[in-house]
Amino acid sequence: MNDGGRFRAEPVGARVVTRRGRPLATRIAAIVAVSLFVAFSVVIGVAFPFVKSSSIEQARSALGNQADALARFLDGPTLAGSTTIPAQILEILRDHHVTAVLVPPGSPVSSPMRASDASANAHGSVSDIRVDANGTAVLYEYRGLDAGYALYVTEPESVADHPTRVLLLKMGYAAFVVALFAMAAVTFYTRRATAPIRAAVAAAQRMAGGSRDVRLVEGGVAEFAGLARSMNELSDALANSEDRQRQFLLSVSHELRTPLTAITGYAEALKDGIIAGEDVEETGAVMHAESERLQRLVHDLLDLSRMGAVELRLDPQEIDVRALVAGAAQVWRSRCEREGVIFSAEIPEQPVHMTTDAVRVRQIIDNLCENALRVTPEGRPLVIALRAPDDVVELEVRDGGPGLNDDDLSVAFEPSALHDRYIGIRPVGTGVGLALVGRLSARLGGNAYAGRSPEGGAAFLVRLPRRWGSAPATGAPSPSL
Repeated sequence: MNDGGRFRAEPVGARVVTRRGRPLATRIAAIVAVSLFVAFSVVIGVAFPFVKSSSIEQARSALGNQADALARFLDGPTLAGSTTIPAQILEILRDHHVTAVLVPPGSPVSSPMRASDASANAHGSVSDIRVDANGTAVLYEYRGLDAGYALYVTEPESVADHPTRVLLLKMGYAAFVVALFAMAAVTFYTRRATAPIRAAVAAAQRMAGGSRDVRLVEGGVAEFAGLARSMNELSDALANSEDRQRQFLLSVSHELRTPLTAITGYAEALKDGIIAGEDVEETGAVMHAESERLQRLVHDLLDLSRMGAVELRLDPQEIDVRALVAGAAQVWRSRCEREGVIFSAEIPEQPVHMTTDAVRVRQIIDNLCENALRVTPEGRPLVIALRAPDDVVELEVRDGGPGLNDDDLSVAFEPSALHDRYIGIRPVGTGVGLALVGRLSARLGGNAYAGRSPEGGAAFLVRLPRRWGSAPATGAPSPSL
């Protein structure tokens, strides 16, 4: 709906409908044209009466001068005793739309001529505006002559007003030309001035089509420069948001794969009869624990979809991290045996209590083990270690794979850094596992480190504070790094 020159969107069901308006350049040109028309109309309306009055006064003065000249001419010795005005003079006067009448004494006169003028002004004069017998307004001049003669000179007021009407016509023509020129100039300037807006519209359409490399020049008028800057920031924000969503989906896929792989492996072992007797109950417990982890991840996804977030929530509580690592070791021991990798766990005999999110800690362990198992050749070791020095907890995963060089260590926890570097050279994953370890470690108040292991491969260490919300677990990493 058009509301006072602006457009208001009206909801129609689940859609919003807006009506397309006229271009801004057209609107401004129309406003300028109307403004000029009104301005000229006001000027003409105010000036016309004064111009008309001045024109008539000038015509009356000129007609009075003509009457005076003609009276002196008729009273002169050349025409002494004459009772008529010479035809040549009448012809000249008629060419100028002026009528002159010489009336002898006692002769009747017609409107607008009045006998009273002759009787009251025998040798005087009268200057007036009167209406003749045809109802036409005329400029009227009376002059009293010798011997009782009366000279009457008239001119139609419309003739006297003719210059005013010509001036009005010229002013109207000038106003029309000025309005056309102003409209053309305003249209040209407005189209140039609104070019940034059209560029912003085109950029928005490109962004709506999926393009994220849109850039506008941030220059010109301050408002348009601000618009260009906002559009560029919007493009960057959209690109960043979509990148975060892609990284999140990769992370979720990476997280779902570990429990699914464990459940699938145990289910196949049960189906093939590899696991039997007393091991069935233990295997069922492991599968149940993995299914609960899988269910927790699914619940996180549902929570994220409802909240529109891109970060997983944390649920800190007091746990025995030793038991958590032992459960993870049992799963990964089975995985390593199927791959021919020698698995070992270095876990304290006493419980290790800490306040943290157990699910996120298990995610860190699984991601590190998944990364290590991928690059560890058959017959080489993979080690999970848990240590609890002072007020921190250290989780470490070491492998006997190809290891990392100095350049790799500095970018190990950057998204896809090692993936892009070694794709096609050695087994690689999606490029988000180690990056997720780095982010989760930071969110849990700790730090992640990369180094070389005594087993000849890579070693990854995560240091976490024992108490949730305490100072971050910083300091030197384990001597094994």
